[in-house]
Amino acid sequence: TILDDIRMFPIINKKDLIEKRELFIADNIHTIKELKTSGTMGDKAKMAMDREQYLKAPDEYFNNMVGMVPGKSRLILKADDLAPEANKIGGFDYEINKISGVYRIDHRNMNIEKITFILDILKKRKPRIVWGNTHGAYVLAKYIEKNNIVTPPVELFICGGQTMLPQYAKTIEKVFKTKVYDRYGSVECGNTANQCIEQKGYHYVPTVHFMEILDDNQKPVGENETGNLYITTLTKRAMPVIRYNTGDLAVHTSELCGCGRTFPIIKSIAGRRKEGIISPAGTYLSLSPLNLIMYQSAGIKDFQMIQTADDRLLINLIVDISIQKPENLEKIIEEIRKSLDYDMNIEFKQVDELKALSNGKMLRIIPLDRKDELNESV
Repeated sequence: TILDDIRMFPIINKKDLIEKRELFIADNIHTIKELKTSGTMGDKAKMAMDREQYLKAPDEYFNNMVGMVPGKSRLILKADDLAPEANKIGGFDYEINKISGVYRIDHRNMNIEKITFILDILKKRKPRIVWGNTHGAYVLAKYIEKNNIVTPPVELFICGGQTMLPQYAKTIEKVFKTKVYDRYGSVECGNTANQCIEQKGYHYVPTVHFMEILDDNQKPVGENETGNLYITTLTKRAMPVIRYNTGDLAVHTSELCGCGRTFPIIKSIAGRRKEGIISPAGTYLSLSPLNLIMYQSAGIKDFQMIQTADDRLLINLIVDISIQKPENLEKIIEEIRKSLDYDMNIEFKQVDELKALSNGKMLRIIPLDRKDELNESV
């Protein structure tokens, strides 16, 4: 079959797209747009976009499954949708179209001035849909919750661009009084998968994307097992990718969703492969189990883990002093060492703010090769 033929191709990665870009470009297909990846996990790749991939993109399918239909006013917290001539206020970009009721604001570096501007739009314009970067939405929701601000409820909240952790979804849903749906995608492959109203998996369209979840030996993982996610684009013509290593971890399932749709689903997106801890013994611990370890401890409101050396971790904590106890931290050390099967040196530091990368994205786990890139408080 065609899918068997695809499996015969070699694996490619972002380094290939950067260093051998000319091999992936189709000379006979008109490029209508070029986009760069965010560079969150390393160097940026420049991708060529064509008309057909936009026409055959699954975006409208994803939108309809959660009720995001044309005509509803929306607030968009994303940087990539802003035009070069976008308005500026206080050092950040925004666009307002009062006719369509669409308000676009750069989500990066969510300072007080920007949050105040967004709150003004929420209160006065009352957008029915909010759609934006996961971390930017979480920072906004945390600020609203912390300051006991009352905002009009929204019908629908869609996030994407970073791993949706349970505490993110819980905070956003509580503040905005609606469900939040996670969308998975990338510049390299486009919007790829989306949660439906069941919120129990990520639907994808198999005629647009061919997905493989493989172990470290590039063999398919079993039911409910976590593996590396590889994507082949089936409708991109200007710059297709075949068996592209996304750098993301995903959980495989052969089950169908309870919503009744018969397209396959990914059970969950477990985070970036590089957003994890590697011990000197070569053992690895990814974001999802680390996040679970941290939030099992009472009193921890937020955290960021930085691998400062092969055998050392610095864990920055925002805590509720009234319920945080030393024995809770000892339990965290014990669980991390047990999971890694290695006695890492672990230090805790209480902070008031965490830091994002220069592109505005937040990593909960900073690998050794990225520890010097943190420069923006959020």
